[in-house]
Amino acid sequence: MDLSGAASTDDDEQEALHIDLLTALPTTLRSLNLSHSSIPPRGLDVLPTSLTALDLSHSDVMPKNLQALGRLTALQRLNLASTAITVSSLQHIPDGVEDIDLSHCTKLIFEKGNLSYKFEFNCMTAKWPAALTTLKLAGVETSPAALFNLPPTVTDLDLSGSSFCIPNVDFTRQLPRLKTLLLENCKLNYTDEELWALPEGLEQLSLKGSSANTRHVRYLPRTLTSLNLANTLLTNYSSLYERDKVFYFFNTLHMRLPRLESLDVRCGYPYGTHKYAQLLREKVPSVLIDDAPQQHYQSSSESVPWVKPPLLRKH
Repeated sequence: MDLSGAASTDDDEQEALHIDLLTALPTTLRSLNLSHSSIPPRGLDVLPTSLTALDLSHSDVMPKNLQALGRLTALQRLNLASTAITVSSLQHIPDGVEDIDLSHCTKLIFEKGNLSYKFEFNCMTAKWPAALTTLKLAGVETSPAALFNLPPTVTDLDLSGSSFCIPNVDFTRQLPRLKTLLLENCKLNYTDEELWALPEGLEQLSLKGSSANTRHVRYLPRTLTSLNLANTLLTNYSSLYERDKVFYFFNTLHMRLPRLESLDVRCGYPYGTHKYAQLLREKVPSVLIDDAPQQHYQSSSESVPWVKPPLLRKH
């Protein structure tokens, strides 16, 4: 049921009307959308316990009122993106929740201070659902610190837009079942190669728009089937030294990642990674690459499919 955008509760009468509306929901309701709504203090207390999916994104729900989530024991998917939830509020999420979206929750602070020196781990007090498999923390700058306390059940993780400066994360030990990892637009401040010994079994990795360089892709798991390197230092290199390393990486890609099916190496300008076209076409089934201007492009009759974006033209 979609109740998104419900009017704000400016007074007691309006709040009572909103409570009555929520109380009248069917007791067998399974999905409810309250995004962009004003949630009265007792609003979550009257939601049907049959709910398996609840969307509270962009609502004004207060952290102290999230305690009522504990009664929704059938809940499996929860969207709290762009809300005021805090680390201490995570304990109220039912253990059976498998999919949580906490993107752009600015009050989620998993660490304070400089992790290389003296720091405080708020993440150690975070209690995550035991059944958690999918977690979105895009836009939460300190989200990498949450890795220290996530359950090993997590298979899909989005840390896009974070600042990666943690020196002691062991992906293989802490997230052994990880299948999809999104690190788009991340500041990879810590560059120890051991950090990027990602778990075998990882299938999709996106470093799009991040500061990833050849050091970060040295130990990629052989199980990868999809890799996004668009607008990284691998595609926007500036030195001859780096160019040689990048060429070596692409030239040996098929040996490093024998299962790779999809690769994105666009950098956003004509001729950008066009120089790798022939090389990559022979090694990866599907490639997104910067095309040269159309008059210089020669099509191939080879059977290997090649995905190329349309050329953008100024009018």
